[in-house]
Amino acid sequence: MSASNARGAAQTLHAGVLGQRVLDSAAVGRLLQQADEAFEALSVLLGREDYFGDVDDGADEGDAAGADDEVVREGKKEGPNMLDATVFAYTHVILLLFEDVERDLLEEGTPAQRLAGSVRQRENLVRHKARIFERYYSSA
Repeated sequence: MSASNARGAAQTLHAGVLGQRVLDSAAVGRLLQQADEAFEALSVLLGREDYFGDVDDGADEGDAAGADDEVVREGKKEGPNMLDATVFAYTHVILLLFEDVERDLLEEGTPAQRLAGSVRQRENLVRHKARIFERYYSSA
């Protein structure tokens, strides 16, 4: 399958997923801008921590949810939590599909590359994705 045929097939698939509604470039631009702003906010929130569960939320020691992977020390939950899982789900798929699988099929500046770039430019989110993958999905 040639690159142009693959792009055409992908566009047809996306149109089907969207109920035959194709987004215009302005709408795509707005979605990408919102995604970029969301990844920036997540990157700032994560900061230098390993997991979002490591971010001090001001909770008292007795407020632990009781998850096996969470340890509460001095009002701070440590270890991955649901936000870590949610962010991993997005960043892993974006980086896996758009960097590894389809890299050669995508033209420079496509929405897919811009979306992957929004994640790639935030190194702490890339490291977070790798850390979660290594902890839960790598074959040991």
